[in-house]
Amino acid sequence: MKARDLTSFNAIAKLYDEQSSIYDFWTEPRSLDHPIDIMVPPTSIKTFLDFLKTLNADHRVKIADVQGLILSTLPPPAAFMLTN
Repeated sequence: MKARDLTSFNAIAKLYDEQSSIYDFWTEPRSLDHPIDIMVPPTSIKTFLDFLKTLNADHRVKIADVQGLILSTLPPPAAFMLTN
């Protein structure tokens, strides 16, 4: 996401400071010129999108399913043969 102005940047910075237990900031808010990457848990997406809407902040989804992406990169589990 990218803040459009100082007001929206400060709101995101406050979210970073106060809500980091909910939102996983992959990049910390540094300036208006730098995009901010945030992983939002599925249970908080609507709240987060409503928040962005109030800020008129630009955003896009980079990875829709982080867990699915991680699982797709893991090798398949080894098959085990049980013998008596």
